[in-house]
Amino acid sequence: MENPPWGEEQTRAEGVVGIAPELLGEALDSVVIKIGRVASIAEIASKVRERLVSSSTIRRVTHTGEKCFLSIDSSYTSPPLELVGGYLGLIFVVSALYGKECRYTSSEFEVAAYVTYDPTRDLTRVEARRLEREKAIEALRRKSRGEVYFDIIVLDGEVLPRLSPRVLAGVSVESDKARELVRLTDTMVLLAEKTKTPVVGVLKRSYSKDALAVLGHFLDVDLSDRAFMTYVLEPGEFAVIGDYKSIASAYQSLINDYGVAYPREVSPAKYRLAWLKQMLRYSNIASRMKMAFYRPHSGISTTAVKIEYDSVDLSDEELVSSVMSVSEATGFPAPVDYADALSQIPSDVRFTLYQLVLQRISEANPDVAQKLFTLVNPQKLASIGLRT
Repeated sequence: MENPPWGEEQTRAEGVVGIAPELLGEALDSVVIKIGRVASIAEIASKVRERLVSSSTIRRVTHTGEKCFLSIDSSYTSPPLELVGGYLGLIFVVSALYGKECRYTSSEFEVAAYVTYDPTRDLTRVEARRLEREKAIEALRRKSRGEVYFDIIVLDGEVLPRLSPRVLAGVSVESDKARELVRLTDTMVLLAEKTKTPVVGVLKRSYSKDALAVLGHFLDVDLSDRAFMTYVLEPGEFAVIGDYKSIASAYQSLINDYGVAYPREVSPAKYRLAWLKQMLRYSNIASRMKMAFYRPHSGISTTAVKIEYDSVDLSDEELVSSVMSVSEATGFPAPVDYADALSQIPSDVRFTLYQLVLQRISEANPDVAQKLFTLVNPQKLASIGLRT
């Protein structure tokens, strides 16, 4: 029998597995409703912008001299290799110099690899943050001895560790490691101040609403502060939201004013305030860390970029302008993207790691290797880089 024309065959297929028109209509209706909400957010953003412009909070970036950046980033197996006997992780940490003013007394970049293991919990992310700070401290000490030169340290991610308030105040191995991470962060920033080196963290994935809490629109804007500030700022502008002590105060006022009437809506603010209080309690430098947003001039993305920083001897304007001056097509600072690219872990390296660990354990104790160092789920061989 001759095959039917393509158009007829396609029509019959759609009749079997197609989507009912009324369902598509309902989906479009929901999109229209959401667009209406965005329009109202744009109106709020316009009023916020007028207020910030009149108070000179919004400023334009200025031309600054060339700077040498030391960018530090890490990549790690996420999820880790889940074994019957615990969690095995691989971490790559990169430190890279970036800028025309960099004077290379050693390698332009360094890549170090680490293996972590814990029998009961996945601590790979915390370990990666710890290793980043140790790398920064090492570089700052070398700078103080005149062995290397750079103007600004930039981290891919936060400066103040995002740790659960419960974990920070708890009594466990995880809590000990969390507090150790805070102490290392303090050491890093204090040494940066001593060597007159500003420290900047670029928060690529930020879903908090800190700016909205400070600006008084936490409850009526259902966006992250990074998304909202994209509406508020024009390309080439920046705004300093404040230090973390003032941000904590804004959250406290929000909870005092609306916590009883809107308990569900204010719940995220309570959690955020708990974290801020714990950081201000355990960290010696948290109170002077600042938050700012800038909007890149042009590129693939002109979404607002969120940073936290200790500017040390530079003014806010000098620091933000320096960071923005090296932003590229992604909108993020080029030193951060550079280190990020260098730190990626190839899948074949994950498989090699597993094979080497299994071999070493087998040589030392074959019974342990057989019973504890097999994968929890053998079906997930792809997670260790093995293609099946």
